[in-house]
Amino acid sequence: MLEEFGLTETEEKVYLSLVKLGESPASEIIKKTQLHRTTIYDVLERLIEKGLVGFIIKNKVKYYL
Repeated sequence: MLEEFGLTETEEKVYLSLVKLGESPASEIIKKTQLHRTTIYDVLERLIEKGLVGFIIKNKVKYYL
């Protein structure tokens, strides 16, 4: 569905998981998607570059939203 907007299948999976989870640290996204840690971080960076994901830092932990 989101591939029409230029997202890869993995980006779509991570994005939709984040939408369902809400504000979450990467560890929660990893659990939800069951993708490798480095894959999640790479995909989150690409989604940030595309303007679809942002982040805040709370108590030295990065939360994606």
